[in-house]
Amino acid sequence: MSDNFSEELTEYLKKLGIDREVALIYLMLLRKGASTAGNLSKAFPLDRTKIYRYLKTLQSLNLVEVVGGTPLRFQAVDFELAVETIIRSREEHITQIKNQKEGIMAKYSEQLRPGEENSDVSLHMRFLEGIDSVITGINSMIEKADISINLFLDRRNLMRIYSHHSIIYLSRKLNEGVNVKVLIPESESISELVADFMRNFDVRVSNMNETFSYITTDSKAIFLILDSESYVSGKAMNRSVNGILIDSSESTKRFNSMFEFFWNISEKVESKFSV
Repeated sequence: MSDNFSEELTEYLKKLGIDREVALIYLMLLRKGASTAGNLSKAFPLDRTKIYRYLKTLQSLNLVEVVGGTPLRFQAVDFELAVETIIRSREEHITQIKNQKEGIMAKYSEQLRPGEENSDVSLHMRFLEGIDSVITGINSMIEKADISINLFLDRRNLMRIYSHHSIIYLSRKLNEGVNVKVLIPESESISELVADFMRNFDVRVSNMNETFSYITTDSKAIFLILDSESYVSGKAMNRSVNGILIDSSESTKRFNSMFEFFWNISEKVESKFSV
């Protein structure tokens, strides 16, 4: 393969959601044939641990097969077959996301119905795909808060707030006098993380049974966090996170009212966990 051809294929695979390094390893196997992780680490400026991680990703996408041997040898799947598999997986993923959206709209039709000042709520909704877009949207929303930030977060999304530094934005707003409240589902076992939150934020445990997490700020916006899985041949392979940003004051007021209701009947976290 020429350099231009390899670059074009790499860019194409990136459009299918495959990271550049992962795509390059796949193309190397496609060009050179079966190889070990050790040989691949010599061809790329990457340590063997990362090579194995990328190979595992390729295996999960059915782009690479293990052909045995000691050490293990890996072989690329036919390019056309691989691409068709990825496209089918993405189509199933999009269908799942659309079904989630329909469920949300059906369950919260009242909260999401436009008020008199908002003639069309669709003009105020934006879909964000992938963790980077979701975190950017959350941080931007937090930055614009002037009065209050309400968070209903399960364990997974609480960890995301930590690991992607949204906690810094929340702490900054707390120091500016913004009221920050955190509700956690009663079923979640997250005492260690709660202990960290307790140092700064008002946290309560709720029996509120939701299938997704969300954040509201002032009476300005809602951010719904959606987790979904992509499937290959009926098997769940990759979990992804997406979000819906709703910039509608009327809808946000309704969500805030619901949050405040559950907040007022929820238990303070220190009586639920040892921190």
